[in-house]
Amino acid sequence: MKKIVWSIFSLVSLFCIFSCDPKETTVTPFEPISASKVTGKTSSQYSSAHIQEWIKLSLFLTQRNRGLTPMVAARAYCYVSLAAYESTVYGSINYYSLQKQAQGLNSVEMPDVNKEYHWAAVSNAAISKAVKYFYINDYSKDSTSGLERTIGMIDSLNNIYANQFKTETTLEVFNRSVEYGNKVADEIIAFSKTDGQEFCWKDENNFPQDFIPPTGDDKWVAPKGTSPYAMQPKWGSVRTYSVKNASIGSITPPYPYSEDTTSLFFKDAKETFDLSIKCLNPKANPENEKLNIIAQYWNDEAYRSGTPSGDSLSIAIQIKKKKKMP
Repeated sequence: MKKIVWSIFSLVSLFCIFSCDPKETTVTPFEPISASKVTGKTSSQYSSAHIQEWIKLSLFLTQRNRGLTPMVAARAYCYVSLAAYESTVYGSINYYSLQKQAQGLNSVEMPDVNKEYHWAAVSNAAISKAVKYFYINDYSKDSTSGLERTIGMIDSLNNIYANQFKTETTLEVFNRSVEYGNKVADEIIAFSKTDGQEFCWKDENNFPQDFIPPTGDDKWVAPKGTSPYAMQPKWGSVRTYSVKNASIGSITPPYPYSEDTTSLFFKDAKETFDLSIKCLNPKANPENEKLNIIAQYWNDEAYRSGTPSGDSLSIAIQIKKKKKMP
């Protein structure tokens, strides 16, 4: 379980939108509890099946929850993944807690090292509580799934695995595990509220009307028939997980804007435009049909897909199955 959780967390954390904070620090990781202090099985000895199902449900709810634009969805995936990771890391002998490493995550309650925990039950409780928090908002009742259906799906998945895990240990261990998982989720939820985007899913934050975009031939213009407001133009102020995000995510600036047909900018733009025309006419020839299929596959339209960061989660699950990870 630890490998897939860590892989998923690493992939998704890359999609937390980068800030412009260039300072870098060295942080000493919190040591994992040694094997001698872990009573019972370690977290890696449990199946990750329930985590995969929670990821699938998160992807499904993202597609049907108004307000979960790509940036907001990435944020939700990140915190749910963080809850999954922190709830099991102390059952591992190889991995470190991210407290004091993720910006602002100053403490996560440790389990009682002298008591036994069912780590799958711990993570199931933590993820369930986190998903319910991040995927239920004022707009849930307006989505395709509906508020009651959303809550029902979350509770149902939680109960399926809770009932299974309850049969695998004593009631005392199970209850202790659920209690600890809930505490970790509470701490991660509290942590999320301090990143500057607690209510990012609201219309006034997703598409703030008070933001006036710059004008000019090389500037963004809202496409006709869509919202006239820019999506999350203030997202650069969100707290990132790492203070190194700016340097890790640095990219080469694009070619300077130019309408000169011989310029690199124009050639790149023209190539993209020509490809889009082919994609929109799949019946013209076999090549166009293939391009259309590729375009549809990577269509990450908000409210109809898992969004770009959701693609990474889907790929992570496929890799997990192909590699037969524990």
